[in-house]
Amino acid sequence: MRGAADAAAEKGRAVGDSVKESVEARERENARKAARRALLDGAGNQMPVEQFIQNWEIQNGAAAQSGESYMAFSGCYVIATYAHAVKKGDFSKFRDLYVGKSESVGASIHNDLTGKGNVDVYADAKYKQHMYILIYPCAPDKLDELEASLITALDADQSYNKA
Repeated sequence: MRGAADAAAEKGRAVGDSVKESVEARERENARKAARRALLDGAGNQMPVEQFIQNWEIQNGAAAQSGESYMAFSGCYVIATYAHAVKKGDFSKFRDLYVGKSESVGASIHNDLTGKGNVDVYADAKYKQHMYILIYPCAPDKLDELEASLITALDADQSYNKA
């Protein structure tokens, strides 16, 4: 009888531990999602790909005279693909994404979108997926550090930044 009671108590503790682990895992996942959302929503600039292309064409038409191209500054960028248009500025529900870095962000983004960069990004652009660009300006000497942080935080190595 005592052995049966001890076995039942042990099973009860195991179930309790399992429930506790589940709750903790859910809390960690919720915290991770909140951090991702804050990171994506905190981008210095956010725009749909169509707006970027339109701005690129307008600015680079005028740039031929001024010598400056669109978004000619250093920084990192995220090109994210979504199942639907982004609602209420919530960029956290992406399907796939790519994190890039450049000393001329605009030119690098344009290259990715036109087939001279990441092929997955180009395919999404070609087939007119819902895509948004999020830009994080930074000093040239901080590019590698920021890119690595974004890839890790957004799990981009599980998407278009595969090794």
